[in-house]
Amino acid sequence: MHAMRLGVLIATLVVPFAAPGLAQAQAKAVAAPSPELFALAESRIPELRAAGVRQIVGRTTGGNVQILTTWGAAYVRWPKDVKPVGFELYINADGTNGAFANDFSAATKAQYAAALDATIPAAIKAAANARATATRPKP
Repeated sequence: MHAMRLGVLIATLVVPFAAPGLAQAQAKAVAAPSPELFALAESRIPELRAAGVRQIVGRTTGGNVQILTTWGAAYVRWPKDVKPVGFELYINADGTNGAFANDFSAATKAQYAAALDATIPAAIKAAANARATATRPKP
């Protein structure tokens, strides 16, 4: 046990010095808070919360949207007629909701609105499927 703690301590001290570019890359990966994006989704927050959706993450790579529900994670593909945009939408039980996106601007607002219009119903459906799977009687 002591050797494991020592190994973790050494790794904690050495890794930041061994990979300084990694820390910079991780810092760039964090999306900026976007109150304007949140305003686009705000009217749907009660519906998402009631369905058990806790987080929606739109990804520009991989072609999918990650949905975190009360009953687990789900993934859905981007609709073919919607351009994938990167965003994160958090629906917290305590009301501290938020939206994050690096590329949101007045010029991209319509793309993000279309993405939310497509992903919010998919997230609600995915949450219903996850709930049904998690709560169905076990044989």
